[in-house]
Amino acid sequence: MLFYDPKVNQGPQVLLDPLAVPNDLLPKVVTVDTDGTVTSANFVDGTVPPNKFVGPSTYFLFTFNQPVLPSPANLSNSNLSLRFESDTTAHTYSPVPTTIELIENCVNGLAKVKITPIGLLPAGRKLRLVVAPTFSDIKGETNFFAATVPPSPADEPTVQPPTFPDYDAIIETFESTIHQDPDPGFTEPPAAWGPDGGLEASFTFGGQTTDLEMIVTNGQEVILDTSSTVLNLQNSLGSPVQASFQGGNIYLRKLTVKSGGKIRGQGPNPLRFFVNETVSVESSASILCVGTNAQDINTLLTCSGVLQPWRPRTVRRRRRRHLEPDHEPVLPAGRPRLRSVQRAERRRRRRRGVSRARHGDAASATLLRARRQPRRGRWRRQLHDGRREGARRMRCHL
Repeated sequence: MLFYDPKVNQGPQVLLDPLAVPNDLLPKVVTVDTDGTVTSANFVDGTVPPNKFVGPSTYFLFTFNQPVLPSPANLSNSNLSLRFESDTTAHTYSPVPTTIELIENCVNGLAKVKITPIGLLPAGRKLRLVVAPTFSDIKGETNFFAATVPPSPADEPTVQPPTFPDYDAIIETFESTIHQDPDPGFTEPPAAWGPDGGLEASFTFGGQTTDLEMIVTNGQEVILDTSSTVLNLQNSLGSPVQASFQGGNIYLRKLTVKSGGKIRGQGPNPLRFFVNETVSVESSASILCVGTNAQDINTLLTCSGVLQPWRPRTVRRRRRRHLEPDHEPVLPAGRPRLRSVQRAERRRRRRRGVSRARHGDAASATLLRARRQPRRGRWRRQLHDGRREGARRMRCHL
C-alpha cells in the first residue's frame, strides 16, 4: 500500500474556511443524548453543552488538510490540546483532560480527529484548540508555529452557563415507574415501586417476625457459636430476654453495635443476621467470623502444619576394617551404634591389646597400632605378636 503527501513541505492544518470547505468538514461540536439522538453544530462561534455524566455527552471533530502520523506520540494532548479560559480577566487558558482518537486517515487525502473531554466542562467559559508545531503529517513534516482554532478569540465557542438548580445527577422519587428498566437482565424479581414514593422488595428475604433487639455496648464482645447459641436480647418494651438460635441464623428486629463493640462468630456454619428493621454498626465496631482450626497431620495427604525449610543431610562414609569376631563391640538390642561408643570401643581394644602383649598372651594377635597408607586402593596394617621378635605384615582389603 502506497501513501502520498498532498501538502509537500507543510504541516497539517485544520480546515476552517467556510467558503472553500464543505460544511461537514468544518470543526464540529457533537452531542449524544441519553436516548441516542446525535446532534452536530459548528465549533466556531458555537455553544457547547457542559458534558454532564447524565447526558448529553459531548465530543469534538476536527478535519486536517492532509493525512497525519497515526502514532500515539503524535496524537497526544501535548500536540492537540483542548483548553478553556481559566482567567477571564487575564484571558489565560488551561488544558482540559481529553482522549484523542484518529477516526479517519488518508480518506480523500484528509484526516479526521475526535477529541472527547473527560468530565465536566467549565460552565460559561470559552474553549479553543491549540495545535502544537510538533504535530506532524504522515511524512513527518511539521509547522513552524502553533495554530489556534478558531484563530480569533471572538469566534471561540462558549460552554453553556449553569442553570438553577444545576446538578449532575438523576433524582428519582419513585412516584412513577418512568425510569424503571423493564429488562435489567437479572433473574431476581424487580422491586415494588409504590405510588406513594416507596420502594420495597417484592419477595421475602427469609426473616421471621420478631420483636427481639440486639445491642452490643462499648467494650463488649459477644461470641456466637454457629452450631447453637443463647443470646441476651431485648424485647420491644426494652426488657431483657434470652433467646436461642441454631445453625448460625440470628433473627432480630434491630441490630446495634456501639463504637468499640465486637461480635465474633465461630463454628462450622456461616453466621447470618436476618434483621427486619435497621442495622447500625458504629465506627470502631466490628463483626468478625472465625473458622475452626485445621486438622492435624496424622495421615497421608493432609497438611495443616508449618512447613520447615528442607536441609540436605550430610552423609559421611566410614571405612570398614576387618576385625576379629571376638573384637566386635556388643551393644544393647534396639539402640543405634553411636560414634562416641565406637571411639570408646576402639580405645578399649587398644588398651586390652597392650596388656596382653606385656603378659605374653599367645591366644590371639592384637592390634596395637594402625597406620593407613593409600596404595592402589589398599591399606597396610602392621600386626605385632608378643611371642615373636619383629613384626608380621599382612594386607587387608577394605
